[in-house]
Amino acid sequence: MPPVPVTLNTGINLEGGLAGVSAQMLTQRYAAAGCARRDDFRDLFDHVAIQLEFLGALVERAAGGDADAAAMAREFVDGFVRHWIDPLHDACLRASARSDAARLYASLVDLTHAAIARIF
Repeated sequence: MPPVPVTLNTGINLEGGLAGVSAQMLTQRYAAAGCARRDDFRDLFDHVAIQLEFLGALVERAAGGDADAAAMAREFVDGFVRHWIDPLHDACLRASARSDAARLYASLVDLTHAAIARIF
């Protein structure tokens, strides 16, 4: 978690709250891809970490020749990640004014953005 308040649950950025429509849609996407949240993961389905782990699993399957996974990954990026990545980056930059450590999170978002641009 960033050292200053930056929400990593994307429903806050997308809808202004938790457990809304986007979280339900994410749950459906995960299930459609045959993925389930690990028992040791204690956050909500819209957490950035679980979304990126899911995307990574889809990209790995796509690299193995799974065309459905490739399509799901592209749809996931376009339907979710592209909507929260810039607001998250902006929030991290604002937080970095109060904490140097928050710059790390902005850099991680930059890295995510670059990876997505390269793959998609």
